[in-house]
Amino acid sequence: MNTGGTITAAGPRRRIAGMLLCAALLAPSAFAAGPAPSLRIELTPQAGTPASPGLQVRVAVDPGDAALGSLGLPVSLGPLANIAARVDGVRMHDAAGEVALAVSDGPADGLLGSRQRLWTPQRQTRGEVTVDYTVAVSQETVPGPIWDLRSEARGISGAARTFVLLPQDAREWRVAIDWNLSAYPRGAQALDSLPAAVRDGGTMSLEALRSTYLMAGDLHALPADLSGATGPFRAASTAQTPGYDQRDLLVWSEQAYRQLSGFFREPELPPFTTLFRTNPLTDKSGSALPGALMSTMAVDLPREEIEQLLVHEMVHVYLDGLEEQSWFQEGLAVVYEVRAPFMLGLFSSERYLAGINDTLRTYYSNVRKDMPIAEAQAAFWTDARARMQPYSRGGMYFLVTNARLLHASGGRRSLDDAVRAFLDRRRAGEPVDAATWVAMLEPEIGAHAQADFRALQDGGLLVPPEDAFGPCFRREQMPMPVFELGFEIASLMQVPRVIRGLDPASPAARAGLREGDRIGNAVGLDGQQSDPSKPIVLKVERDEGVVEIAFVPQGAPFPGYHWVRSDVADGPACRY
Repeated sequence: MNTGGTITAAGPRRRIAGMLLCAALLAPSAFAAGPAPSLRIELTPQAGTPASPGLQVRVAVDPGDAALGSLGLPVSLGPLANIAARVDGVRMHDAAGEVALAVSDGPADGLLGSRQRLWTPQRQTRGEVTVDYTVAVSQETVPGPIWDLRSEARGISGAARTFVLLPQDAREWRVAIDWNLSAYPRGAQALDSLPAAVRDGGTMSLEALRSTYLMAGDLHALPADLSGATGPFRAASTAQTPGYDQRDLLVWSEQAYRQLSGFFREPELPPFTTLFRTNPLTDKSGSALPGALMSTMAVDLPREEIEQLLVHEMVHVYLDGLEEQSWFQEGLAVVYEVRAPFMLGLFSSERYLAGINDTLRTYYSNVRKDMPIAEAQAAFWTDARARMQPYSRGGMYFLVTNARLLHASGGRRSLDDAVRAFLDRRRAGEPVDAATWVAMLEPEIGAHAQADFRALQDGGLLVPPEDAFGPCFRREQMPMPVFELGFEIASLMQVPRVIRGLDPASPAARAGLREGDRIGNAVGLDGQQSDPSKPIVLKVERDEGVVEIAFVPQGAPFPGYHWVRSDVADGPACRY
């Protein structure tokens, strides 16, 4: 199986990545009706020790030939709470002086069911309008999409949708972003994921602007001088990882990006911005937005784990425009976060096997593995067990599909070939939805195409065949205890965290946890589910003080499967 060839850099291409939103595409020129409206965003980090407490923001708006309406910011975004509440002192001015503002909340019809807090001018504005305010960094302790404005010793970062007030306007805009970095040490830099075409004077939708990442500070950067960056790949980090050098991680990121572009047969290198920051809430997390990704890591997270997460998020860039349901996007990303680096020689066979077994364990140990996938996707931010289904069950579906293709073709065709063919359909402007995917598989794997798809959708059990991963690995059955907290999972997914529905016979109760206990620390439930044998430590706030309670969240065993090394020597035959 061909793992792709080399490619050369070319002009900017439009990319949309991630499953949580659908950003508008860039526009190549202004409207014929007149000059495009324009926005200039000026950001000044507030001085702080060691981290900035927030930003001073000025948004200069030239609405062109239309009247300026309301400017908005989400009240919340799913689990990301108090977004608009962190904005203070909003004032608007135009050529005639200060403009009075009325503040209101719109309907809950936005991204992730969000409401917009709207600042509406109480008279018609004249010419360019400036809006000034301050915004504090997030101090929330509930994990969610990593869009929120956060800071640490080396800098500040976030997605524009969580701190930039923008007009409620569907037109295409010219956009400029400027930073005042006087609060940081000499040599501080800034990086954003604005497309090169926009930086060169082109236009974009405000929804695409909301989906832009911004970072500034004393950055680890690639290239070292971001002001002179001309290539398609740019990266920066404010993360603190004593175990390894962030600069080395950035270099590895560019290597992976170039090889993955070849693996997926990209005709040109897509523009790509990669940002890293420390995660104070969970061990790791990632989010892909148009042409960019943000990855976060705990201080003590091994480099191998952040590399795997990085590849996962990069894969979303190459899947741009394919079937948008999360089981498809996340399932393929779970498979290719280990398969693509393994086929390219970036990961060892041991590392590949560990990644495969992690997916298997996460799937078989989940008590919600039999729920319909549509219900799982609807409960993405309210039930961490449901949230894993698009990832682990989607991944299992594609692992099974890979095995079917290999078996039917005598090892000549794999999932890689099917995905590349699907990408070719997208480039040709042909349909690339789930129905087309299944229909494309039917000539090769017959009735299995529909049967496996129905198992994915309905919650049927998925088991890769014994030879699914080639001659170097063999299947073994083993009991896998399911992940079971022993109380309502929502107790740890909302603030305040209060234990509800405690089973008195559960390991948590036997360890001393009580109904109604208040929990002071965030728990990374996604990572915990991949290995229920790892203890959970809760900091329980009681009248007598804080009590630490540890327990192992294991329930009844489920007969699952994992793969181990066979007697076949490591070599090219293992890349199957």
